[in-house]
Amino acid sequence: DPGDPADRKMAAMRGLVRDLLDRGQPMLAVCLGHQVLANLLGLRVDRRLAPYQGLQRRVDLFGTARRVGFYASFTPVSAEPVIATPYGRVELARDPVDGAVHALRGPGFAGVQFHPESVLSEDGFDVLHDLVTALVVEASPIAVVNPAQAG
Repeated sequence: DPGDPADRKMAAMRGLVRDLLDRGQPMLAVCLGHQVLANLLGLRVDRRLAPYQGLQRRVDLFGTARRVGFYASFTPVSAEPVIATPYGRVELARDPVDGAVHALRGPGFAGVQFHPESVLSEDGFDVLHDLVTALVVEASPIAVVNPAQAG
């Protein structure tokens, strides 16, 4: 765990994430990056009562149950499943008990509090596939050329 996302040592990361948001550059933020992104979107980031170090959980990610691995001492929290931000509408996949935001997605960006690349994330590949595919499709519309219609 690299530390508190609000710490001033994180200024470079905050600047990078803000720049990507401002430019509309597609972005997938993981763990600390997710915390920074969530905070820039207006969410509060709290220290967990107990660290989530090497913890595997099944969580609901936008309507699909996924088994993922957490390695964090901090987490964004929200009482709402959807928030309005200067960057557009943002959907939150949150814990119904404590409001911990496990994932978020908005126009051109997504974030996950867990590590999809971890061996603890049994469904990590599927999570990455779903989120990255949505970012790529949204960012660059695919032109379909039918050779039969070409002159």
